[in-house]
Amino acid sequence: VKENIFPTREGISYLDVKYLLLLSYCQSIIYYSLLKAKGLSVSDHPVVRSLVESRLFLEK
Repeated sequence: VKENIFPTREGISYLDVKYLLLLSYCQSIIYYSLLKAKGLSVSDHPVVRSLVESRLFLEK
């Protein structure tokens, strides 16, 4: 970022937001899968809430 010129100065596009949200959702799924593969409990883990929230946003 040079001379205080930011690429998001005028906001980011809908597609950029959708892409970042989908990327975050994929990361959460991978982490969830890792926890399950290790045999750890995920019932009260914050990743479950993150997955639900991301899914709701993606459906809108």
